[in-house]
Amino acid sequence: MEQINKKCDEREAVTLKINGQKVFAILHLPKSFHAPFPAVLLLHGFGGNKSGKFRLFVRLAELLAEAGIASLRFDFRGAGDSEGSFQETTIKTLLQDAESAFHFLLQHEAIDPLRIGLLGRSLGGMIAIHTASKLSGIKAIALWAPVFDAKPWFSKGGQEVKQFEHLGTRLHQDFITQFSLVDTEASLKMLGSVPLLHIQGEHDKAIEKYHVEQYERQRKQVALITKFVTLEKSDHEFSDPQEQECIVKETVAHFLKYL
Repeated sequence: MEQINKKCDEREAVTLKINGQKVFAILHLPKSFHAPFPAVLLLHGFGGNKSGKFRLFVRLAELLAEAGIASLRFDFRGAGDSEGSFQETTIKTLLQDAESAFHFLLQHEAIDPLRIGLLGRSLGGMIAIHTASKLSGIKAIALWAPVFDAKPWFSKGGQEVKQFEHLGTRLHQDFITQFSLVDTEASLKMLGSVPLLHIQGEHDKAIEKYHVEQYERQRKQVALITKFVTLEKSDHEFSDPQEQECIVKETVAHFLKYL
């Protein structure tokens, strides 16, 4: 990926307190523009962290700053540097963390509260949709290989969701129960006027075609403000270097247009 001007952003270490636990984040503020800035909140995926695989979140934050857009990337509780146990992660705690991070941006003196967007990757994409549906004022959403709901993970009998593990750690039953009840269709219907970018790798084995098809079906009525991008070489991790560049550029262009 091409080199970028290292002086495009000012970075601030941020610590949020959520139910007595510390959540660590990095706020990127543009250097060559005047506040207040539009901003994007970045939500990582299952087992991920605020840097992202291949540091894609860092790269995105730098390019957003170069375009005059601030961003906040953070570790959910139990992930990365944040406090908490991964085993205690639930859909509820993920939503709490995302909402707390959003309210931090909303109240920050350098951020324009009327121009905030969300980016979610994988499970973070589903969390972005539900966060946006619960909060007012989200101006644009971008999704990287997003989960739609739990249906593909159900057992054949449809009564129980398979166990979720990361690096040998099994998630709490509350996560599985809450995940099985998620209704992304209802949340998406509430976001019909919010511009949406959806990026997916053709060779993604973690997120089945089912998820893409559901997003496409739900967004047919608002096609003018919806864009689907399929990357021919990419897997779930977006491993192809050239397509990594495409991902960040498409995302920056989306937020430049709609924030």
